Amino acid sequence: MAITGLSKIETSEYISEKDPCKTEQEGATVFLIGAIDKETLGALRDSAQAMEMVEGKQQLIMNTSAMFVKACRAGLRGWRNFKDETGKDIIFKSEDGYLFEKQLKLVSKETIDKMPFDLVIELGRAIVDKNSRLDATLLKNSQAQ
Repeated sequence: MAITGLSKIETSEYISEKDPCKTEQEGATVFLIGAIDKETLGALRDSAQAMEMVEGKQQLIMNTSAMFVKACRAGLRGWRNFKDETGKDIIFKSEDGYLFEKQLKLVSKETIDKMPFDLVIELGRAIVDKNSRLDATLLKNSQAQ
């Protein structure tokens, strides 16, 4: 099969590995992840590490959590069946914002703050993975596993 490009419009469905309903037809929370432009993806990946002087020596500092939070804000496009602790639907909201000096549509801070941190990291990792592969069909979400 030839190399395929990524659609900037289409989204992929992703179900968390930690979702207790992941094997059920109904009930699982489905997250919609989309494409990130390559300039932003490159800046995201570069932001994951930095060199800093610590006690007179250069040390590599890893910032992967911050990178995955930013990736989640840039690449998450919505969800289905995501509820709060009382069973009410959590409304997906986006906002215009800047990431690495580029104006983008981002998941709102209000919305991202309603998500468990581990879920944000997992989604950020899936978004970076989806946008880094040569063939977008290689991304197999938890439904296929």
